Amino acid sequence: MIKFIIFFREELNLKETLIVGGLCLSIAALTACSNGGEEASTEANKNEIIIHIPKEKSRNLERFETFSQNVKDKKNDEIQIKNYLTDEEAKVPTLQTVTYQNEKFTFTYKYKNDYRKDICNKFVTPQETHDIAYMLRDCEQSEDGIILHNTAKDGEGVHSIKDKSIEFIEVEGDKTYIFVKQFDVGAFLNAITHIGHTHSNISSTHKPNFKVNVHFLSGTTQTYYLWIDKEKSQGVIMDSEQTNQGHEIDKIFIDDIIKALN
Repeated sequence: MIKFIIFFREELNLKETLIVGGLCLSIAALTACSNGGEEASTEANKNEIIIHIPKEKSRNLERFETFSQNVKDKKNDEIQIKNYLTDEEAKVPTLQTVTYQNEKFTFTYKYKNDYRKDICNKFVTPQETHDIAYMLRDCEQSEDGIILHNTAKDGEGVHSIKDKSIEFIEVEGDKTYIFVKQFDVGAFLNAITHIGHTHSNISSTHKPNFKVNVHFLSGTTQTYYLWIDKEKSQGVIMDSEQTNQGHEIDKIFIDDIIKALN
C-alpha cells in the first residue's frame, strides 16, 4: 500500500512537470513568434537599407558604400531604401529603389498610392557633400537632386535659399574659407536674404573684398560679391547676375560675417 502511494505521487509529479514544461515551451514559442513578427516588418535583406525605424537603429547603412563602390567599378547594382520617417505611427515606409545600369540611375518612389520615377546621372556620397547626404544629382525631373539619406550632424545642412538646400559656402578673399556649420552659413545667408538699402553701380567704383560662392546640394553654385568695411561695420552684397546694384547689409549681420572671417 505504501509503495503504491509513493508510485502514484511520483507519477502525479511527473505529469505536473510535463504540463508545466509544456506551458513554458508554448509561451516561449508564442514569444518567439511575436518577436519574429515584429522584426519581420523591418527585417532587411542584403539589398535593403532601412532608415528611421521607430525606436530602433537604421539597418544595412553600409550597403550605400558597397553600392558606391560598384558604381565606381561600373557594375550594375540595385538598392532599396525603406524610410519610416513619413509614417511612424502606422509603420508604413516609403520605398525608394535606385537601379544602376548602363551608367544611369533609375529612381522610383512608392508610398501607398503615390508613385514617382526619375532618371539621374550622378550618385554622390557624404564624402562628396561635406558629410551631409547620400543623394542623386543631375536628374531629368528633380532639378535640386534627390536626397536618399541625410547624414548631416546637428547644426549642419539646414539652410536653404528659395527651397534649395545649401551644402556649403566658399568665400574667396586674401585666402579661401569653407563654411559648413549652421552659424557661419547663416551669417552669409542673412546678408543675402535680408534686403537693405540699394546701392547702384557699386561694382564700377569699388572692387569687392570677397567673392561668396553658395554651393547647393544639387551641385549648382550661386555667386555674390561682398564689400566690407570692418572698422565701420558696414557692408554691401551683390548678386553676380545683377551687377548694376547691390544692397546694404544690416550691421548685426556684418558683425557675424566678420567673426566668421576672423
